[in-house]
Amino acid sequence: MTNETKGWLDAFPESDHPLDTKRWYDAIIKAFRTGIDLDFEEIRYYIKENKNWEEEYVDKFIEKIEIDYSKLKDFFNHIK
Repeated sequence: MTNETKGWLDAFPESDHPLDTKRWYDAIIKAFRTGIDLDFEEIRYYIKENKNWEEEYVDKFIEKIEIDYSKLKDFFNHIK
């Protein structure tokens, strides 16, 4: 895992509160805009090892942000 990705992950909360969810989305958009290639399996592993989330929640969360990130990439590729 790159230091950039680790720093990105360390900065985020351990909650699915709406304000925390907004922070995750802001981070995903920032990663996209700055060209950070997100490895969702690496993120899944990191959260499980470092954030003390239940495995089922981690899996649902990763699935959701991976789909949303893919949609974001598709949208921007379409409008280029």
